[in-house]
Amino acid sequence: MGDEIFFGRDDLIELVSSKLNEVEQESIHIGFHGIGGIGKSALLQRLLDLTKYSFLVDFSAPMLNSVYDRLRAFATQARTKGLKVKRYAYLEDIRRRLSGETGDHMGDQAWYQTLIDWVSPLSVIEFSINAVVLLGRKIAEAVRKHFGPLEEWLRNELGNDCGAQIVNMVLKNPDKMLYLLMMALAEDLNTTGFPEKVEMEIPEEFGEKTAEIAEKLSILILLDEFDRDEPRPLRLQLDGYPGRVTMSTLWQYFLSKIRGAVCVVAGRSLPMLPESLQIQREDHEVTELDGESCIRLLRGRGIPESDPPGRLRRISELCHWNPEALHALCDAWAERPIDDAELQDLRADSLNLVRERIWRKMQDRAPHLSSLLETACFLTYFDYEILLIIHDNLGKTDFKKLVRLSCVEFDDEYYRVHDMARDAAIANYEEKELATRAMAIREKLVNAYERTGDSRLIGLAIAALAVHNEASAFELMMNMVGELQHENRDRNVLDIMGGIRFADEYHRAVLLGTMATSYQKLNMFGPAEEHALLALDLFQELTSHNKSQYEPALATTLINLGNLYSGFQQYAQAENAYLQALEIYQRLVNTNPAAFEPALATTLTNLGNLYCAIQQYEQAEDAYLQALEIRRRLAKTNPAAFEPDLAMTLTNLGALYSDLQQYKQAENVYLQALEIRRRLAKTNPAAFEPDLSGTLNNLGTLYCAIQQYEQAENAYLQALE
Repeated sequence: MGDEIFFGRDDLIELVSSKLNEVEQESIHIGFHGIGGIGKSALLQRLLDLTKYSFLVDFSAPMLNSVYDRLRAFATQARTKGLKVKRYAYLEDIRRRLSGETGDHMGDQAWYQTLIDWVSPLSVIEFSINAVVLLGRKIAEAVRKHFGPLEEWLRNELGNDCGAQIVNMVLKNPDKMLYLLMMALAEDLNTTGFPEKVEMEIPEEFGEKTAEIAEKLSILILLDEFDRDEPRPLRLQLDGYPGRVTMSTLWQYFLSKIRGAVCVVAGRSLPMLPESLQIQREDHEVTELDGESCIRLLRGRGIPESDPPGRLRRISELCHWNPEALHALCDAWAERPIDDAELQDLRADSLNLVRERIWRKMQDRAPHLSSLLETACFLTYFDYEILLIIHDNLGKTDFKKLVRLSCVEFDDEYYRVHDMARDAAIANYEEKELATRAMAIREKLVNAYERTGDSRLIGLAIAALAVHNEASAFELMMNMVGELQHENRDRNVLDIMGGIRFADEYHRAVLLGTMATSYQKLNMFGPAEEHALLALDLFQELTSHNKSQYEPALATTLINLGNLYSGFQQYAQAENAYLQALEIYQRLVNTNPAAFEPALATTLTNLGNLYCAIQQYEQAEDAYLQALEIRRRLAKTNPAAFEPDLAMTLTNLGALYSDLQQYKQAENVYLQALEIRRRLAKTNPAAFEPDLSGTLNNLGTLYCAIQQYEQAENAYLQALE
């Protein structure tokens, strides 16, 4: 690809080049995302030229069907460039033999046991040494040198029974085997010698044994079509990451283990990096075509390039390498040629030119296609997935060629083409007609839901209502979602909310926080954390403009974030979120105790629970006692509302004292909780008898600990009743 054709993208190429110069021990991660056809793959091909040690794996390549194929492609490129991949090659050969990919068959127990022995590095070494003992010490030392590091590494990873574990992984847990292969390849790259930098030295203490001393060079790893990876959860846990591991999570974890590497992933949309992985990725949206693609497009539309020289490049720069702007200019050119002076004048009107082109395309298409696009335009937002849902349920036509989800830059701002299409459609209706149209679309979506049962259509119907009345749409959504969450139908909640976008930032923040709660209940830590942090960012922004109105919602969001981290044992992050919420509530209580003391008590209780979990008992006791003081006061003024919380705090404090073997204090608070819960159970057995039984069980356990078995038996028997 010649420089005379590939132009543009200089800033992105310079970015990666600078990172290659900066990288040291810690790997650096960059992400490029953008619409299909915008030229991300061409950019990665260009980046291959930046360093000799660059590797490209295309996740959409037809020959790389399996995850093992992709990893093997990476390792093959490394080996071709002279890097040593001994650990990986050894384990991959074992995996292929055990899985039958080499044509070997394991028919009987003897062959199975032979394999177990064969995959044990120590057995290989001992056998090799016995075989060559007559050839002298030098060859025996060479065998140890070759297999010794691999044996040590495997035993550190798997323990002494590493051979049997490898066999078991291949046969029963290929996900864990893939992890081991990735770690082996990372270890290979971390210890390899680069051919042109290797010097041979003979340390005196080793006599004739040689050691390779290598100066580490930078590695550039490029993964294209990274969003094509399968989203299924793996049967695998990663150190420091409590959530479900997907293939994309595993790949990014693997890349982070390669020291001195710059890792670039590209795709239409990139999976979020969970914060707990502690991998920082710098993401950039690719909004422009590369120069080669622009010129190919212009040539295809019949624009001459020789008169004057460089015309196609100037046109590309004028249109900011944007496909829609290029097509729009070609449409204008088809009516009459445009000279260079007119090209400059068009820059000021390029945005309107694109708008006119979109609307004309809508009008020129068949009526059902125009209606389909207008339906999408009347939702608060739409993208490819939303169009697909509408297409499957409301229309029967091909819309893919119509909608180009690209961007137009104008006055340093980017305008998405689908947003401009929506604006163009809505601009053709008066306010009354707009409301009528939005309600008609909502009715169609509801009817489609009744036919199909697809919950996503309800979300789209709410989005259509939001065009006319966002406040009503928000209220409807919250009422519906509240009922579904109460019934633990959180997948339906996510289906509905995934199709809704609100213009109001407060509504958006609440939507994101609610989705985070549902993801958490489904034990999906990554998406839960992503949505919770987005909600937090919005509430922080709102609070910076109107503190009194939005600070309570910010504190609630911090509590929810703390609960999320605590539930997944990310205690440092949980404590940080709780303490921020505590500081807010302590300030709010000074101005309005009645409104915010209950929330302050809840925050203190959550902190107490966290400190118990990490065995910081003094801080836990302090937090519980502060919460207890508040809840005693609240229960005096409104027993029905606050006695259940008071009993819970007493029970938590009793459990703390029991753990500290302060049994007298534990008994005292348990008995106080028991008295409250007996009274509550009389008025509402269904709601409070389970809590009463729990308190009796706690008392029984305490009495057993202090050998008061008669009281323990009495408490247990009451709990059984």
